[in-house]
Amino acid sequence: MIATALVVVVTSLLHAIFQAAGDVIRHRDLARLKQAARGRKIQPLKSKPFRFGILLVLVGFIFQVVALHFGRVVTVQTIAVSALVFLLLFQSLLSDQKLHRNDWWGSALVMVGIVVFVLTVHPTDIKKDVEIDYLGWGIAFLIMLVIAVLIMMLAPSLPPGASSMVFGAGAGAAVGLGAGMISALGIIWRVNGFGSLFTTWLLYAFFLVEGLRLFLLVRGLQRGPVTSSVGAFVLVSPVVSWLIGAWLLSEPINTGPAFYLGVPLSFILLVVGVVILVRTRTIEEVYSLKGMSFQASW
Repeated sequence: MIATALVVVVTSLLHAIFQAAGDVIRHRDLARLKQAARGRKIQPLKSKPFRFGILLVLVGFIFQVVALHFGRVVTVQTIAVSALVFLLLFQSLLSDQKLHRNDWWGSALVMVGIVVFVLTVHPTDIKKDVEIDYLGWGIAFLIMLVIAVLIMMLAPSLPPGASSMVFGAGAGAAVGLGAGMISALGIIWRVNGFGSLFTTWLLYAFFLVEGLRLFLLVRGLQRGPVTSSVGAFVLVSPVVSWLIGAWLLSEPINTGPAFYLGVPLSFILLVVGVVILVRTRTIEEVYSLKGMSFQASW
């Protein structure tokens, strides 16, 4: 069990590291292309560094799949919050930017919050395959679609800060649901074989949820400050993944004194740490250009 827990923690961290590295490399290359273009339209997909950044993100996704194969959704998605810390570190190293006191404080709070949460939810618990509740997944998928439609209808009329936060929260919900779908698809693969993945609607629903996630995040980045959209995006994902894991994957919720003390403490640490980090200039630059890179790629 301890060996399995180590695999989950290491692969989850590698997922966060590769995701952050890919984002930073694409951000830096996009900034270079925009400066060289002097107002002309740019095509980042023709740039080798930009494509390399995409490759790193895909490698990170593979590590996420492996982590979700062995571990619980809430554990993997909570550790994924550390991508903010790695993004800050990579950008600082590649650009020779000096980290300030708030950067270190925010990073420390996020990492301590993750450690407290993971230890509280018992990462050594063995993950078991469960029977896929297609009706339940269908309801969850429809709820996500309804939420996305309501956000697209109502959020644009809100003030920029609130609108950005709502879009970011919707994207975070899509991430949490998508992670649960990856775990469910892994169960289908193990039980029925690889070919069965292409005959289940859950795979195609996952692609749609991923599309919604990207669309909502980009809209959030465009509507208002990065601090609102990214903060909500990062913090909502673990909460939704926890609900999905308990509801549709029969992932146990450990209760007891340690649970009631550790979970609130870890959530407070994560919220404060994330709020500090998303207010840094480095994070704001990377996520602002993240939205632009999506538009320029098509």
